[in-house]
Amino acid sequence: MSANRIVRTPVYLLRVYLLAAVLGGSALLIHSPSAALTQSPVDGFDPDTASADANSASITSAPRADFSGDPTRGLPPLQVQFADESTGNPTGWAWYFGDEDFSGPWTQVPPASDWWPARHSHTSVALPDGSIVLMGGSGAGGYRNDVWRSTDQGVTWTQMTASASWTPRRNHSSVALSDGSIVLMGGDYLSNLFNDVWRSTDQGATWTQLTASAPWAERSNHTSVALPDGGIVLIGGYDGGSRLSDVWRLGTMIMRL
Repeated sequence: MSANRIVRTPVYLLRVYLLAAVLGGSALLIHSPSAALTQSPVDGFDPDTASADANSASITSAPRADFSGDPTRGLPPLQVQFADESTGNPTGWAWYFGDEDFSGPWTQVPPASDWWPARHSHTSVALPDGSIVLMGGSGAGGYRNDVWRSTDQGVTWTQMTASASWTPRRNHSSVALSDGSIVLMGGDYLSNLFNDVWRSTDQGATWTQLTASAPWAERSNHTSVALPDGGIVLIGGYDGGSRLSDVWRLGTMIMRL
């Protein structure tokens, strides 16, 4: 067997996927030793034209993901050194090798201590830096507005704030944007429902209210997602008397520089 090939049932050539979570969008790149790098714009965002919709600022430097690896061939086990060559100030990276099937077993993360009080109906997000942020919820101590962050996949936690600026609540929703900020929406406290929107740019330590009353009805038990272009979509929920089936979209939240 030639020493310049990676053997993997029967032959494996290094093929790497790089997903760059960047300001103003994400880009998926496929790198193969026998082919040039190609870039696929996400949801119509074209880095070459760098056009912006009416809700976003003008783009002067579109992020462009790129990388190199050495060596690209060899016998297993093969250690490869990757070098980031991205431009446009990306804020996060994720690597995919094309053979993930997510079929492994679930294992409980052994906590080093009981860091935060037991609760339910909270939310949590994963930030581009790989950390996890947990917010609010309800437990034996009542409704909560504390925020906790883990940088080691949930083993240890640091309290970012014991009392965030938003009212203690549960059944809210939250999303993490590609610029590293967190947006929290709605929820309930006792019989009170909310339609306020809050944002944190420092991993949940401090919060700024974006609006006290969004145009969508006060609600809880809704869901929300962050889009690659920096927009947010809020879906359904419960308004205290009826289940909801409406969908609302907030235009691009991220300032693209």
